[in-house]
Amino acid sequence: SYAQLFAARAAVGIGESCYGSVSPSFVAEHFPKERRGRVLALFSMAVPVGSALGYILGGVLGHSFGWRTAFFVAGIPGLVLSALALTLVDPRKPPSVPASPASGERGSSAQATTIWAEYRKLAANRSWLFCTLGMAAMTFGMGAMAVWMPTFYHRTWNLDVGRAGTLFGAVTVLAGLVGSLAGGWLADKRLPRDPAAYFTVSGLGLLAAVPFAVWAVTTPRLPAAVAGPFIAETCAFLNMGPLNAVIVAVTPERVRSTAFAANIFFIHLLGDAVSPTLVGMVSDAAGLRAGVLLAVGALAAAGALCLWGTRSFAADEAAVEIGYA
Repeated sequence: SYAQLFAARAAVGIGESCYGSVSPSFVAEHFPKERRGRVLALFSMAVPVGSALGYILGGVLGHSFGWRTAFFVAGIPGLVLSALALTLVDPRKPPSVPASPASGERGSSAQATTIWAEYRKLAANRSWLFCTLGMAAMTFGMGAMAVWMPTFYHRTWNLDVGRAGTLFGAVTVLAGLVGSLAGGWLADKRLPRDPAAYFTVSGLGLLAAVPFAVWAVTTPRLPAAVAGPFIAETCAFLNMGPLNAVIVAVTPERVRSTAFAANIFFIHLLGDAVSPTLVGMVSDAAGLRAGVLLAVGALAAAGALCLWGTRSFAADEAAVEIGYA
């Protein structure tokens, strides 16, 4: 039933959000600073590649074996992998929050107060703020393109919907692989000369994506309309590892999972939760090309925010190293 599908989708979202807030910090803390860009890029690569593969396999399996098959193919391996996660050992021990004898507060109340205090500190952390806003803008643009580019191919080039989805999915898989790995490597390589290299590589990559994305939706030739998104997404995906490394660098270990959780919440709230609808509204009013160009503009904004973040990164990283205030 619809209610069952809704509940299943909500449960997947809860699991993904919990996993996404804890795992980047867990992974990063097992590697030295000079390798974090590459490690987190490899880890983050799973998002665009897995999403695109899901679109491709979901369509193929649904067409050949029925739509329910896709749920089993995705769900059963997930259960196996979640069981393997139980074998991981986390050396960290979260600090306990004792009750305050003077105030009579219970531990849970004091802990809630502490959590909100940490959220306020995050909001004052300029590097975390610019990183989160930049990722939200990038998610806005990429989320809208993921939803609407197959439709754009269908309407502009008369490709059937299945072929258009498979084509764009294949482009995204390849771009996610190349861009994510290249971004992590470039940022780590540049780090000795540029302390804010994680921001710099991300910002320049997002800005470089803009002209190719515009080319993709304005060209009169289909090959260029395919090559443009590949180059644009490759450039945009350069940030996948570096921006996660920014969060690791500018937040202390005890609140790092909280920082990732807040980051994930806001990038989806301001990003792909609203962008497909907004692009659809623009499409209804001015055409799909105009709607897609709105998404491209968000990539430009993301690049500018990342470059703006370079100005505060050194101070915020130093604050973590000397003690988070």
